Amino acid sequence: MILIRIFLCVYIFNFYNYIRAFTPQLRGDHTAVLLNDKIYFNGGNFSLGPQNTSVYASDQLFYLDVSKSFSIDDISLMPWTDLSSVANLANRSQSAACLDGISNTSIYFIAGQIGAGGSFLNVYDTATQRYSTPSDLGSFSTKRTRSNVPCIVLNGRIYLYSGYSGYYYTIMLNTSSLTWTKFSPLLIPPHSQRYTATLLNNSILYIGCGQSDTMQQLAMYSTIDNIWSVINTSGEIPLTRCDHSSVFISQFNQILIFYGSVNTTIDHSIIALNTLTYSWSIPTISNTGGPQPGLHEHTSTLVGTYVLIAFGYNQNGSSTSGIYLLDVSQEDNYKWVTTFNPTTPTPSSSSHSSTSKSSKSSNSSSSSNSLSMSIGAIIGSVIGGIAGLILFTAIIVLAVHFIKNKYPSRVVETL
Repeated sequence: MILIRIFLCVYIFNFYNYIRAFTPQLRGDHTAVLLNDKIYFNGGNFSLGPQNTSVYASDQLFYLDVSKSFSIDDISLMPWTDLSSVANLANRSQSAACLDGISNTSIYFIAGQIGAGGSFLNVYDTATQRYSTPSDLGSFSTKRTRSNVPCIVLNGRIYLYSGYSGYYYTIMLNTSSLTWTKFSPLLIPPHSQRYTATLLNNSILYIGCGQSDTMQQLAMYSTIDNIWSVINTSGEIPLTRCDHSSVFISQFNQILIFYGSVNTTIDHSIIALNTLTYSWSIPTISNTGGPQPGLHEHTSTLVGTYVLIAFGYNQNGSSTSGIYLLDVSQEDNYKWVTTFNPTTPTPSSSSHSSTSKSSKSSNSSSSSNSLSMSIGAIIGSVIGGIAGLILFTAIIVLAVHFIKNKYPSRVVETL
């Protein structure tokens, strides 16, 4: 009986390790896209600091299920799902990622640093779990040298600006025809990379990483008539920063800017821009918490009344696995929390809430796909559980039979 007990302990330990959720590797320079109840993370680099060479993160595609409650105290227990086994998956970093803007079931990965087998444009279909390289048509030949720029999707059209010094123009991908169009600018904005972009109605507002010491003047691009304009801001005008992230909280008419490198301080790690008055302010956060100042090349994603800040590089250049949650349910009374609750009332959403480094979309078609996938996952889990129970029972029976045959007298004495 002692042998049986030892066997049971070993089996249970191994079974626990088997079902234990996968834990993402440390990274920065990745992307995050919210699709229904999943945040899809792609790409990124792993680095131990400025003196160390960065390498592609080993897990290039995975998602976080935000339909479930979880605590960020131990990220290994969060509901992650690894998709690294998807065929033809290529290594990427410093790329842009957007939904297709039509069915909102596919994620388009564009530009950046691309590993073997990858392309300037790759597409992941979340419904079929297929990663592919479509045949796109373009009117420009400088594709591969672009990196560190976000994309904005509007009505099936994906917009990117610059991405390399000297490329002061906008390119647009029509996701229906897979055709690229190049727009020559009438006004050259003072930045080419490492900024954020937010869709406001039919215009894109670009923030950060300009040539000025402050962010008093911002550039706005109209997707209707291909015209650039300068937005003069007021209020507590912040110093320039790069490699930050942003979310647009539509019900508050507010863009939140998170962390970043260059000229950031503790008091200005998070700043807010009112999109009606274009006035800067420092939002009120009722408690301490969050990342250390200087976090950069991370992502921030608005999920209901939470902003989820993920991964990135510390101020010394080393990669992090940090996950942080900011509760933004009450305007200018935000707070850091450690528990995500999907049943928290969701703020009113807007189709204009696409933001840099994180995209969101929701429609009946993609909701149906998500429901089908969820039902499939439940059925698979039940079948897997039954199979595991049968296997466990069979092993126990065989173990008892073996012990009885080898030690008959001891078994009889024990019984």
